[in-house]
Amino acid sequence: MANNGVRQESSVVANDGILTISGALTFATATAVFLQSRNFLLKNKVNKIDLSCVNVADSAAVGFLIEIIIFMKKQNSKFVFCNISTVLKSIIKVFAVDELITKFT
Repeated sequence: MANNGVRQESSVVANDGILTISGALTFATATAVFLQSRNFLLKNKVNKIDLSCVNVADSAAVGFLIEIIIFMKKQNSKFVFCNISTVLKSIIKVFAVDELITKFT
């Protein structure tokens, strides 16, 4: 989804073992969201990454999910992604990584 010049914002919150990503997960935000997520994941035991509040996504969101998988595997942490939107599922399928992502849902 194009941002059409609209400022995109995101937030990352960890609470009770759940890391919640909110807002945009796009080329404009994915790196910052990953860095924030990584910091939370290093400091908190997280077993679920909730994507229900992601309201804008593009192909960078797929890269974000893969980077989280790689990071969590290096940390030897078990987790699941939950509440992946239909739009993001479609993008994941286009990039043919749906089988990989599905292992973590």
